[in-house]
Amino acid sequence: MDPHFLHGARVLEPVLAPPVEHPAAIAWRPGSERLLVAARSGAVFEVEPAGGTRRVVELGAEPAVLVCVDDDLVVLTVEGLLQRWGEAGVRWERPTGLLAARTVVCGGGGIAVIGDDGSARRVLVFDGGGERRLRARVPARTAIGVQGGRLVWVRSLPEGLATSAIGEPLAAGGSTNHLLTVTPHATVGVTEAGVAVWSDAGALAVRQGEVGNVALDVSGGLLAFGTKNGAVGLVRLDQPEQRKSPPRIEAHTGPVRGLSFATRGRWLATIGDRCRVWTYATPTLSPQ
Repeated sequence: MDPHFLHGARVLEPVLAPPVEHPAAIAWRPGSERLLVAARSGAVFEVEPAGGTRRVVELGAEPAVLVCVDDDLVVLTVEGLLQRWGEAGVRWERPTGLLAARTVVCGGGGIAVIGDDGSARRVLVFDGGGERRLRARVPARTAIGVQGGRLVWVRSLPEGLATSAIGEPLAAGGSTNHLLTVTPHATVGVTEAGVAVWSDAGALAVRQGEVGNVALDVSGGLLAFGTKNGAVGLVRLDQPEQRKSPPRIEAHTGPVRGLSFATRGRWLATIGDRCRVWTYATPTLSPQ
């Protein structure tokens, strides 16, 4: 048992810490139990929790975001270059000019990137071959994701969430203070006071402050969060007591900078001062 468990013992069990120095981004290969870890040096490693770690790609630049698309790898570098890698190397690369608050999502027939170009917040959409289909200005605190098989952009307004397909009109008005993460099952909003989860089943609140990053598992019923002081938590959203007092562990020294669930369940990867892989029991979730 990890000596730093705070409460909720056996919610997360440590498995391994891959020998990757200065991890910058993580992503699981779809439908597999293979984790990709990109280091600031530009090296990308493949990690199998029950196997080992091997170097698979040299990007030649520092990565900011890593996303897996089938057997390909989509990378956004710190300099704002969007690349798509296949087995034989780089399929294509495109400059985005986006250098802050960046997110990359793949699905709905495209690859969307959102971030700040120094003068405004913008979203770019590329097709699978790297041709740019859209460039648009968006308000602050707008998030992007894939829901219902389409690329969407989302804002949190005082009256509730506003969601539409990227490129369609986006609701105007002042936004709330939520920093949003859009997943296929729900939209998660983070404030200093806690975490809100909006889904078709309604809205839920998780009482956990100082959250920096969040992720939902493939079922949409498990929420992982990472705090600014290094704790990682795993919450069953159908359990009111867990939402009131989230089980968590001291996992990293310094902020948790990323979390990712394996699409086949069982594994959660986190990065902070290092990369760590955790296992957990996949529960049978009751209706919320």
